[in-house]
Amino acid sequence: MKKTISTISLLMAMLLISCSQEQAVDISMLQVDKGLAYLKDTDRLFTGAAVSYYENGQLQSEQHFDNGTLDGRNVFLDESGTLKLELNIDNSFLDGVFYSRDGDYIFNATFDHGVLIQRQIQYQLADTTIIQTYAENLLTTQELDSKGAIITITEKPFSDKNIATAAIEENMLLVAFAENAQLTGRLFYQNGDIIFQENYVNGLLDILLYHDQSAGNKIYHCYYEGEVLEADSDEICTNLPIKRGL
Repeated sequence: MKKTISTISLLMAMLLISCSQEQAVDISMLQVDKGLAYLKDTDRLFTGAAVSYYENGQLQSEQHFDNGTLDGRNVFLDESGTLKLELNIDNSFLDGVFYSRDGDYIFNATFDHGVLIQRQIQYQLADTTIIQTYAENLLTTQELDSKGAIITITEKPFSDKNIATAAIEENMLLVAFAENAQLTGRLFYQNGDIIFQENYVNGLLDILLYHDQSAGNKIYHCYYEGEVLEADSDEICTNLPIKRGL
């Protein structure tokens, strides 16, 4: 009798564990309508994990949903398994680690329910590496030479009052920044790569940066003061006044 009770208890525990485990489906099984993810050909809002893989079997992405909206930890990797994008979401707000790598441009930050706590931005400028670190209302900028030696260090007071949110829009992932309910910037991702970058001034679009990777090489289109600029590198966009303004 005791053995039977123990067996039943074990089966019940296994059932509870299996019920608590998140449902995982291939991302192709989902469809997005008005910013919400549904199981394809149904009206059922999706809750669980959606994954995709490269042809070599390497994990490409793992996204988590709660009633059709992005929630929890979401990651995107390249074919070698190197992280390209990680964002943690709670009730549509960025909450926790946010990491984005686009070529030599790396954005690494921590948010608390949409509020920026600290961030580090790193990118190449000619033969130098620029590292900007923001924490406790202080912005520190380091300029390093090709061997990693410090050339200059500057510090200045800086306050970032943007609130960051994340959502899905059609087949893209959208990260938006706003201050006092007014949009200041948006990043559009597809498979972990930045496709569009928009910067706003006084709520109006000021710069649109477009990354075209369809030909295997990035082509950059920068909308600036009513003029569209195009280049095969982002140097022309980097030199715009608020290119890295997010």
